[in-house]
Amino acid sequence: MKKNFLAKGIAVSLAAIMVAATFGACKKGGNGIQEINEEAIKGYTFRVSAYRDFSNDPLNHEYADGADQFMVDHPGTKVEYLTVGDHQPESIASAIAAGDVWDLQYVFTCSRLPGDIVDGLYEPVDGYYDPNDERIDEDAMKSGYFDGHYYGVSNRVMNEANYLSYNESLFKENGIKTPHEYYKENKWNFDAFMEICKALHEKGFKINTGNFLRPDWIMNYATDWNDDYTEVEITIDSNETRQILDKYRTIIYDYDMLATKAKVVRREVAMQAEVMPNLMVGNLTTETDDVIRYIYLPSARPEKIGPHLYLTDAQFMTPTGSNPDVKAAAVELGICMGASRKAYILDYYKKNMNDEDFEILTKAMEDEEPLGRGVNGFNHTHLLFYDNMKSGKPVATYISEMATKMKTYADEFNRKLEDYRAESGLED
Repeated sequence: MKKNFLAKGIAVSLAAIMVAATFGACKKGGNGIQEINEEAIKGYTFRVSAYRDFSNDPLNHEYADGADQFMVDHPGTKVEYLTVGDHQPESIASAIAAGDVWDLQYVFTCSRLPGDIVDGLYEPVDGYYDPNDERIDEDAMKSGYFDGHYYGVSNRVMNEANYLSYNESLFKENGIKTPHEYYKENKWNFDAFMEICKALHEKGFKINTGNFLRPDWIMNYATDWNDDYTEVEITIDSNETRQILDKYRTIIYDYDMLATKAKVVRREVAMQAEVMPNLMVGNLTTETDDVIRYIYLPSARPEKIGPHLYLTDAQFMTPTGSNPDVKAAAVELGICMGASRKAYILDYYKKNMNDEDFEILTKAMEDEEPLGRGVNGFNHTHLLFYDNMKSGKPVATYISEMATKMKTYADEFNRKLEDYRAESGLED
């Protein structure tokens, strides 16, 4: 069998790298956590890579603020930013192969994991952070968990989540029952969302759901992983998923409800779904006298009731072969950056939501789950459900086509996983 380039070329040496990291320059403290090697980081420049340069990005500048605080706490250190995104695995692999990889990579794990781990791009961070550290959250860390190991540090607020906003003034002017009215009756679920879509359609209004691209629309119901993310079952052709996709098709095809890039604040649509905080940032760019409200997007699973969120799963991860002498400090840097983002975003939400909406959001944060994963070579961007439904394709035909593709990629993932576990030593 032909071995995958990354799995063979990188994972072969991963066991040695992990041993070096475990018994390397950072000594363990009394709690068993690797201590920061202050001598090693004197004058050291940490390199952090992401899909954007955090130091010059108005949507993510809080990460750089956290890095600034890290440099204050550790005088003489520096942080520079690269723009190799997690969606560029070949570039990351090339840097690893050249022995010149950076210290931290910002990763959207719902798109990239576990495939990029199996391909050898990242190494575990076990033992480099305190699990009881209040700056991180277990439910968010779970999205970077694989085969018994944690691969990244995160908190729930730095993770994006698909959310809803709607123009309450427009709803009331047209006698349409609002999501919050359903919520107060303990009836805010996906069927209620469907009722609103129908009512808006009958009055000539639209919603913007971003073409159903986000993973929580389709991918959440297309795969089912075990707790270690080492076994995947393709469920896009299950009876449950068929029923859910039939509802989605009704919204897309029968109600003709979708409009991209349109905003509730400009009355271009009555309701829109987008990830937070981007949803709120977009609304606040336009002045209005209308009342704009926020509430969680309900799951299509009927048993999932009450406030909840599906996390887009952002992690700070350490690429394979990154400097082991500074790894403890690099993990701390990632925690600091995430904590700064968390503090800013919570304050931002509180300032720009009314008290009821903020209370609902904080309740939703108490019931958060990682999103469903794709497999190597096939993630949520390949599903193209909206385009297929708009063309009039039957749901059954779409499901048959997607299931065939996904099962092929799932089989390939299982083959790669077997090689990876053997070559990395993780199977022991």
